[in-house]
Amino acid sequence: MKIGIVAKLGDAKALSLAKDIIGYGTSLGIEMFIDERLSNTINWHNTFVVGKDPVDYLIIIGGDGTLLSLSLIHI
Repeated sequence: MKIGIVAKLGDAKALSLAKDIIGYGTSLGIEMFIDERLSNTINWHNTFVVGKDPVDYLIIIGGDGTLLSLSLIHI
């Protein structure tokens, strides 16, 4: 199973939660991926591009603006 995570850029709580979810998912043996825009903020080796790279589930951490920005930019 592949899970992609997108978090609100510049939001410390969202980024911290993303790191926690990555750690938890990894401990369960799940392949965890972060949005490539987070790669400079979160030190994680698996990245993906929303709408381009396939994942089974997508976790979005942020508000309506975070979700809308994905639909406008990537899809």
